[in-house]
Amino acid sequence: MPRSSEDIGEEICDSLRPLRRRIGVDAIRPDVENALQFFREQVPFVLSVPPGRQLAKRAAKARAALASYADLAEFAPALATLDMQLQRLERSFGPVPQFGRLKWFSADCARILIVEFSSRPPSGTVDSPLRTIASLIYEYLTGCPDADLKRACDSVLKKWNRKGSDPGDMSLFEWNALVRARNKQEP
Repeated sequence: MPRSSEDIGEEICDSLRPLRRRIGVDAIRPDVENALQFFREQVPFVLSVPPGRQLAKRAAKARAALASYADLAEFAPALATLDMQLQRLERSFGPVPQFGRLKWFSADCARILIVEFSSRPPSGTVDSPLRTIASLIYEYLTGCPDADLKRACDSVLKKWNRKGSDPGDMSLFEWNALVRARNKQEP
């Protein structure tokens, strides 16, 4: 019998221990449940995105084409904003074509939750919170329990560690969340 979303959320909260802030698991449960709902809303976007390397190449081509319009002074602010967004998109990373996009997305979402709430950094060991939480998120999104997301977790960690700590580097999930938040702010 599949687990309820509340059970999955509770297990994720337990896996995040020890917490970054000195608060109880009950205090983060609403945030984790909101995050799970937000992750579910992102699924159509994730399924529509090309692999990360391909996306970065497309962004680089778009930036090169945009450079030919740099002399249009009346559009300079808009062009500068678009160039900045393309530059960030060039540095973003996304799913790897060797395995399912939802698996990669689940691993990236688990990394985000761990960075936000746990005092331990994400790691890819067998019983690590990253693999446990990624599997739980995947179950929440697909209904398939006990999926082993080792390759997806290793890929997310490898890409994140390679990118370093530059705040401009972000996952596709973070990029989409940023764009959605900005769109809600615009009149």
